[in-house]
Amino acid sequence: MEKARGRLKDLAVKKLLRPAHTFRGQFIRYSFAGGIAAVVNTGLYAIVWRLLHPVWPGHDYQVANVIGFLAGNLVNYLLSTHFVFDYHRLGKPSQEFGAYFLIGLAGLACSALILWLLVGSLHLHRDLAKIITVGIVFGWNFGARKVLLFTRANHRKRIERTRHRLETELLD
Repeated sequence: MEKARGRLKDLAVKKLLRPAHTFRGQFIRYSFAGGIAAVVNTGLYAIVWRLLHPVWPGHDYQVANVIGFLAGNLVNYLLSTHFVFDYHRLGKPSQEFGAYFLIGLAGLACSALILWLLVGSLHLHRDLAKIITVGIVFGWNFGARKVLLFTRANHRKRIERTRHRLETELLD
């Protein structure tokens, strides 16, 4: 009996660690992976800007933002490709990482702009501004990566056909 329980636990853990097949499952897993990446990003950001502030007080938070982003993006990529998404549109991992990184770079540009507005214009504390920024950029990163890298091309056509069929049924 004990042996059977152990097997069930092993199966449950293995199932949990497999990539998700549904949008909801992927979003939940991406939120978890993004949370870990956000802790890395924000933690490194806080450490670096505190180290740089005495030396370079005007630009310390932007440099810290880039360093935190790079580390967080790498963690997020590793978790997303092994734990979140079950389909990879691009064949080569190097291409996928490049595209993943570019989407993240667009997120970094948004992050830098939002930080500049929150810290420079609204005079929010740098840590609070960073937390707000991470939350805003999260939506962009998940959506763009899901659509551009981890969704089958014909999946969009299927969605369009389903939407068209539902609209037709509602109008009749």
